[in-house]
Amino acid sequence: MVLTTAVLMAGVGAGTLLVGGGLAWLVTAYTFPLRNMLLWALVLPLAMPAYILGFVFLSTFDVGGPVQGLLRSLLGPGGWLPEVRSLPGAVIVMTLTLYPYVYLLARAALVEQGAATYDAARTLGASRTRTLWRVIAPLARPSLAAALALVMMETLTDFATAQYFNVQTVSVGVYLVWKGSFDFHAATQLSVLVLLFAVAVLAGERLFRGRSRFHQKNTRGEGLQAQRLSGWTGWAAALAGLGVLGAGFVLPVAQLLTWAAAEALSGGGPLLDPRFPEYLMNSIAVAAIAALVCAGLALTIGHSLRLGGGALVASAAQATTFGYAVPGAVIGIGVLIAFARLDDLLEQAGVPGGTGLLVTGSVAGILFAYVVRFLAPAYQAVDASFSKISPALTSSALSLGASPHRLLARVHLPLA
Repeated sequence: MVLTTAVLMAGVGAGTLLVGGGLAWLVTAYTFPLRNMLLWALVLPLAMPAYILGFVFLSTFDVGGPVQGLLRSLLGPGGWLPEVRSLPGAVIVMTLTLYPYVYLLARAALVEQGAATYDAARTLGASRTRTLWRVIAPLARPSLAAALALVMMETLTDFATAQYFNVQTVSVGVYLVWKGSFDFHAATQLSVLVLLFAVAVLAGERLFRGRSRFHQKNTRGEGLQAQRLSGWTGWAAALAGLGVLGAGFVLPVAQLLTWAAAEALSGGGPLLDPRFPEYLMNSIAVAAIAALVCAGLALTIGHSLRLGGGALVASAAQATTFGYAVPGAVIGIGVLIAFARLDDLLEQAGVPGGTGLLVTGSVAGILFAYVVRFLAPAYQAVDASFSKISPALTSSALSLGASPHRLLARVHLPLA
């Protein structure tokens, strides 16, 4: 179980680094047909939960699916067909849904590259490819490390997709023990393994960065300019992006819509539930508020570290990312238990009813759980951007009398 979890995390990490990093370089360093559309569309698979994509994937490619049915008719009953419910299948599905983490942070790192470093490498005779591997990729290491940490922690907590593909991970073990035998203590012991994996991921992220510093100066120069791809090479680049987008978002959405339309036409119900607009607006509102809170907290933490928070603040900042290594359902139960305990303490202190339903019976409880779960992606992105800002800029602003708030608004926030 532990070895399978490690192999799954490594496989998804390598796959997302290859797909996300490659697409980020493709759309940043080259111009080709449909590039402007792919710039934003390649993020869409992030909106497709891995277990939904896994369900569609298995319905299409598993033994009872149309693809294997067609292959059996062509190859005969004795023909060899790959096992879809397997570790490689889980790696492919998770890679298609999680690569946008790497794509977003890698593209931001490429766009933020200082022009002087790239121009110096090109002046010394380095080709674009050599400059990528020897200059650009090392300078993008903080962003790549942050993205890989997020991908691996997301892989670690995804028990539904792993269970679909018969992959026994630690998170699946926690779920099965908790749901199957209701053994709370055994599930808690397995959960400790999940947190140990999270600690290992975060330690690996810091090791990947090493002791190197990645400060860059935004000096004038041409920098990385997009090179035009014409003819078949341009369309090949477009097809590469469209292929990933289609497999990770377009085809699954089309399949889901086909099933919904077939159900509606057969009299199983309306194509669109009348409650859907209300659910959509609620989801957008909660997501927007949670995103603003997470971004605000991440900026506050990152800014505090830039002002010299010390080892204690740095350790506390890293601790905030552990929430991403815990499944969302576990966080939800934990929030309910924590506030129930708080109610008991308040009642013992003489407060009738405690907090009542102020937290657990309102959107406040959901927002609290979302912040615990998703503060890590916001902090990792801010930390990766802040690591490129030279401490000399912070010191100069402070020596000129800038207050911490003014320093954040006029220096750190624009450069991040």
